[in-house]
Amino acid sequence: MLSIFDMHFPNIDLNLLVLLDQILEQGGLSRAAEKLEISQPAASRMLARLRRDLSDPILIPSGRRTILSQRAESMRGPLRQWLDQARLLLQPPVFEPSTHRAVWRIHLLDYLSLVVLPPLMAHLQNQAPLLDVVLPPHIPNALEALRTGDLDLALGYFQTVPDEFCQQPLFEERFVCLTRVDHPMLKEGRLSLERFCALSHALITVTGTGLGVVDQMLQQRGLTRRVALRLPHFLAAPVVVAQTDLVLTLPARVAYFMARKFPLHISDPPLPLERFPVTQVWHRRSQDDAAQSWLRAQMVGVAV
Repeated sequence: MLSIFDMHFPNIDLNLLVLLDQILEQGGLSRAAEKLEISQPAASRMLARLRRDLSDPILIPSGRRTILSQRAESMRGPLRQWLDQARLLLQPPVFEPSTHRAVWRIHLLDYLSLVVLPPLMAHLQNQAPLLDVVLPPHIPNALEALRTGDLDLALGYFQTVPDEFCQQPLFEERFVCLTRVDHPMLKEGRLSLERFCALSHALITVTGTGLGVVDQMLQQRGLTRRVALRLPHFLAAPVVVAQTDLVLTLPARVAYFMARKFPLHISDPPLPLERFPVTQVWHRRSQDDAAQSWLRAQMVGVAV
């Protein structure tokens, strides 16, 4: 097994190796100093340090000129290659959307995928055609998937976000009621709470169980409603509502999206349902990643 104690690197200033590279390239100290735009005395001091650190003369007097030592001559190719690799390793990565190839794994509820995904993919098609987006199925815990690296980004409503994650609000969402355009209740004017409770409803619940925010608020008032349809996704519910007398309470953005596709009417709910923020969350390890930062900026742009 390789141990850190087996890997000993000489205590040498890497800038000295840059000078050595130019000595090898230019064939002498004066020309190397001129190329690096440093003074001759400074170059001489650096050469003295190189000789000490490498235990080699580097340059050897030969008549009126100097020649490279055998060891210095042998370092010519390997040193240039090593410095080129070091520059690539240490320089900040360059991100060019039009040529960057990557796969981004994003967690979206199907409601958000309806709202955000079409404009995002249209934008990526023009600006970053080689970037692929994957919405992984069956993500029970988005924050844990971000932690393990199975996700790059998660969008949704998060009550608490631990400090190891970063977050950014995208927009504030509100609830509205959706009915078919010729629903009998629309003839009665504004939807009253009494009439709301008397109607049959559809409920979207991702878990498939439990009370929705509407039922919780009704319960606080000693009221109930009949949920005739309970389903775990947003796609089918508005289509069902367009063909029945069911009422569906859902986020406004998806309601307006569906109302443009189907004969649906949007009205305000007769309850003071609180607005909620939709946020994008990512792990801190990708905070300074150029590609990830670009992705998050695009998400802000399309989510407005």
